[in-house]
Amino acid sequence: MLTSLREDNHAISFPLLRTGKHFMLILLAATLIIFSLPLSALAAYPNNSVGVSDNGIYYAHDKASRLKPMTPSGDEADSFAFCINRQKKVPSYSHNSHSGEYHRTDNASANDIYTEWLHNRGGTRSNRIDSAQLDDALRKLIYIYVADPTDIEGASGLRAINPNGIGFYNIIQNLVYHYTEGDKYTTYPRLEQNTAQKMVQDLLERPIDEVIPQNVDVRVNLYKAVPTGILKKSKYQSLVSGRVIVRPTTVHLSKKAVNGTSELEGAKLKVVEGENPTGKTITEWTSGKTTKTIQVTPGTYTMVETTAPAGYEIAEHITFQIDTTGTIKTKTQNGTYTTNNTNTITMLDKHKTHTVHLSKKAVNGTSELEGAKLKVVEGENPTGKTITEWTSGKTTKTIQVTPGTYTMVETTAPAGYEIAEHITFQIDTTGTIKTKTQNGTYTTNNTNTITMLDKHKTHTVHLSKKAVNGTSELEGAKLKVVEGENPTGKTITEWTSGKTTKTIQVTPGTYTMVETTAPAGYEIAEHITFQIDTTGTIKTKTQNGTYTTNNTNTITMLDKVKPPTTPPKPPTDRTPPPTTPAHPEITISKKTLGVETELQGATLRLVEGKSPSGAQIEEWETGLTPRSFGLTPGTYTLIEVKAPTGYKIARPVTFSVEADGTVTLQTRNSSATAKQKKVTMIDEPETPNTPPETPNTPPETPNTPPASPRVSKKPVSSPRVKNLAAVESPLARTGAAGGVLALASAAMLGTGLALLRRRNL
Repeated sequence: MLTSLREDNHAISFPLLRTGKHFMLILLAATLIIFSLPLSALAAYPNNSVGVSDNGIYYAHDKASRLKPMTPSGDEADSFAFCINRQKKVPSYSHNSHSGEYHRTDNASANDIYTEWLHNRGGTRSNRIDSAQLDDALRKLIYIYVADPTDIEGASGLRAINPNGIGFYNIIQNLVYHYTEGDKYTTYPRLEQNTAQKMVQDLLERPIDEVIPQNVDVRVNLYKAVPTGILKKSKYQSLVSGRVIVRPTTVHLSKKAVNGTSELEGAKLKVVEGENPTGKTITEWTSGKTTKTIQVTPGTYTMVETTAPAGYEIAEHITFQIDTTGTIKTKTQNGTYTTNNTNTITMLDKHKTHTVHLSKKAVNGTSELEGAKLKVVEGENPTGKTITEWTSGKTTKTIQVTPGTYTMVETTAPAGYEIAEHITFQIDTTGTIKTKTQNGTYTTNNTNTITMLDKHKTHTVHLSKKAVNGTSELEGAKLKVVEGENPTGKTITEWTSGKTTKTIQVTPGTYTMVETTAPAGYEIAEHITFQIDTTGTIKTKTQNGTYTTNNTNTITMLDKVKPPTTPPKPPTDRTPPPTTPAHPEITISKKTLGVETELQGATLRLVEGKSPSGAQIEEWETGLTPRSFGLTPGTYTLIEVKAPTGYKIARPVTFSVEADGTVTLQTRNSSATAKQKKVTMIDEPETPNTPPETPNTPPETPNTPPASPRVSKKPVSSPRVKNLAAVESPLARTGAAGGVLALASAAMLGTGLALLRRRNL
C-alpha cells in the first residue's frame, strides 16, 4: 500500500487502486514518471496556444472532453486546463454565449495558486494540503501531461484504446482533484486506464528534482474565476494550465594541439546535427584564442575539423550527445557514449614528428657508455607513459617525437656507476629542444641531442692534519679539497681541523688537499695531490711528479712548527750569547687562594693573541700537575671555560712570551715580569666565609674599657681576588711567606668588619 498525504512531513502516498480511492493521487504519480524521461520526448500534449485577450478577460469551454481557455475573440489562450475546485460549476463558452469569466496570471507562484484555491472554495481544506505541496503536485502533473517522457499512454495500452487522449487527461484531472478536494478514487472501466493511473502514482512518489530535468522549467498559468454577486465569490471553477520550457545547454568547443594548454588558432571547424559528419550544419567557425560557445537543445551532434592549421594533421571528428539534464556524453571508438565531466568538447590536433638523439656517457667520458637501461616517457613524471626503451650501446639512440614534454630515465646503470638523474626536455613545433634545469626553467639546446652522464660510485677518503712528529690530530688548521692538481681548482669541501679526521666521499678522479691557514705557531704545509681509481685505490703525487699507491685510504698532511720571529740580542762582550730554545717551555698552573696544590677539575683553553676568541692552541682539564707548552714568542690568552664545582670562573689572563722565555702578565691595571716561566690562574670560591654572628650574651668587660677604635664610615676596599693571576715569586717558601699570608688575612678581616658596620648603619 502507498502512503497517504500528510501535513506533518509533506509525504505523499496513495492507496492501491480500488473503488473509492482518490483518482488525483494517480495523476501525481504520473507526473513524476514523466520527469525521469528525456525531455526530447515531449510527445504527449504540448501547449502551443498563443492567444492573448485584449481586455484581460478569458473564458473556458469543454472542447473534445477537455477544458481549454479562450479569448473573447475565440483564440485558444492555452491548449488545456485543469479544474482545482470540483464543487464549483464547469465553465462553458461559444461564440454566442459563455458562462464563467477569468483573469489570467502567467507563471503564477505557489502562493498565487494556493490563495485562489482557498478563496474560491470557501477558505477550508478538506485534506490539509499546504501551498508548497499543491505547487509541487501541479507542476509534476502538468509536466507529465505535456511530455509523458516515460510513455505512460503507450506502455499501459491506453493510447491504443483511447487515441484521442481523453483517458489520459481524465487521469491527470482526477489526480488534481485529489490534492485540492481529497476525493476518493474510483475504478476505471478498463484495465489500461487503471494501469496508466498506477504508473502516474509511482512517479508522484518521487521528489520533484527527480521528475523534472534540471534544464526544464514548468510554468503554471492560473485562471482566477471572476467573483459575482454580493458574496464576491464565483460560481465557477478556478483553472490551471502550464507550459514546459526547455532551456538550451551551453557547450564549449575547444581546439588544441596534443599536449597543448592554450587554444590552437587557425583550424576551420563546424558542428552538424546527428552522427554523420556531413549532416546539417548548425554552426561553423575558425578557431582563435578562446573556445567557441554554442547553445543547443538535447540531441546528437558532431564536431568536424575541415582544415587543420599549418604543421598539424586534421583531427578525427567528435560525436556527442546532450540529454534532458544537460549532461554531455561523447562517443568512444567502440561506439558507446561516456559522460563528460565538464561541458567542454576538446578536439586535439597532432604535430608533425621531429628527430631527437639520446646519448649515454660517463662523467668526463667522450664515448658512449654501454650497458645502461634507459627509457623515454611522456611528460615530466619519470613514471609516465613509456614511448620507447633500450640498452645503451656504442652509438646514440634516435627517436621521432611530436612536440611536447618528455623525460629520459635511466632504470639500471652499468656496473660501477650510479643511476643518473632523469632529464626532462621539451620539443616545440619547430623541432627546437629545451631541457629542464634544476630550478625548473627550460634552456634551449644547441643541438638535437640529449646527453645523460653517469657518475662513478663514490669512495671514502680520510683526511688527517697533524704536526710533524705528532700523534694526535692538530686542531685549528683551515683546509680544503679541490678538483684536479691545481690548488686553486674548484673546491669540493672545506673545513677546520679538529680532534678527528675529516671524512669525504669522492668519485674516481684527481684531487688536491690544500691548507689555507695553519694553526698558531705552525707553518702552512705543502698541498697534497692524490688520485682515486674506480676500485677506490688512492695514489699520492710525489716530488718528482709520479703517483705512488697508499696502503690506506687516509691522506695525512703534516705541519711544521714556526721558527722564532725575534732574533736574539747581540752579545755585549766576546762571551758567546746564551742559547735559548726556539720555543721556550711555559707552565700553566691552576690554584685557589692560599692553597699550594693544583686545583683540579677546571677546563682551561689557551688561545693565540689578546682576544679570547683567538685561534685555539690547546684545551684541557686541570689535574694534579701543571700543564707545560712550548710556545713561540708572542701574546697569548688563558681562558677558564669551566670552573670546578664551588668556584667562580676566573677572568681571561693575557700574557706575552719573550724569546728568552720571559713571561709578562697583562691585566687591566698592571703587568709584571717574572723570571720564572710560569702563569698561575687563581679561582675564588663561589661563597666567601661568613663571619660569625654576635653572641646574645656579651662577654665580660674589664673594669677599664679599652678605647673604642675609630671606624670610618667609608667602606674599606677589599683586595681584588676574583680574577687573581700571578707569576709565582722566586723567594723560597720560608716564614716570609707566612707573614704575607697573615697580613692578607688581617686585611680581609678588616674589610669584612667594615662592611658589616656599614650594613648596620
